Amino acid sequence: MGNCATGLMILWLWELETAYPSYIVSEDVVSDVERLLDSVHIAERTTSVLSQMQELHYSIMQLAGLGKEIWRGVDPRKYVRGLRDEWNTR
Repeated sequence: MGNCATGLMILWLWELETAYPSYIVSEDVVSDVERLLDSVHIAERTTSVLSQMQELHYSIMQLAGLGKEIWRGVDPRKYVRGLRDEWNTR
């Protein structure tokens, strides 16, 4: 967990103890707060990545011809026939 998240957790726990002096902060509460802060961090990173992706304008058409050298010299009918023959042997 990052320093900022740890600082937030400490601040939250201090505020909790100040507001509810009789409240006992257990390990479960600390664990729950850590998981919550981790979730917030993941959500923030996901949002950041998604907004960066929106700035990039990619098209599926940019994939046209990608990897065509792998198939050079391969007869498509023979290849498909070979795959179908494998189905019969399994």
